[in-house]
Amino acid sequence: MNTQAAITAENLLPDMAWTGSRMISMTHPTSNDIILEEVATGLSRETRYGGAATAVPWSVAQHCLTALHFAEEDGIQQVAHLGAILMHDAPEYMLRDIIAPLKRYLPDYREIEARWWRETAARFGLPFDMPEIVHYYDRVTASSEKALLISPLSGDWPDMPDARAVPAAILSYTPQQAAGRFVAAARRLLRTGV
Repeated sequence: MNTQAAITAENLLPDMAWTGSRMISMTHPTSNDIILEEVATGLSRETRYGGAATAVPWSVAQHCLTALHFAEEDGIQQVAHLGAILMHDAPEYMLRDIIAPLKRYLPDYREIEARWWRETAARFGLPFDMPEIVHYYDRVTASSEKALLISPLSGDWPDMPDARAVPAAILSYTPQQAAGRFVAAARRLLRTGV
């Protein structure tokens, strides 16, 4: 491709990316851009902790399903909370799982991630403001992942809740199984017929 053609293509599609079914804006998505099956597939292929920290491949979809499992195990029944717990990392299907130590230096990323969450929330009837209970179950799951999947040489993580047992079934999911379980959980909890 010559330089003039590359410049023209860049100008025409400056923030566009392919989702698997169409081109969408990476910086200004709409709720119609959020397709459940694409979210599930993307999250099932996206590794947590940059992909290098865990003893076995561990996807964002497995993380979300584990957080949902813990919440349901604790008797949480409010559908909006359960849906938000399942979908809390949905923007990462396109934006990737940026590890926390780096994310704090990327304010533009955080703003774009917040836009993606708002559009995800609008698509599936979830709260625009992430409920505090989601942060709690995200941290419980991270603590549990650390205990099971990450070397003790990583040291202590401050202010983390006690670790819990990650279900063996979730631990052994292939990406395709994780995506299928994610879609099934979403259909059970969310407004997915939009």
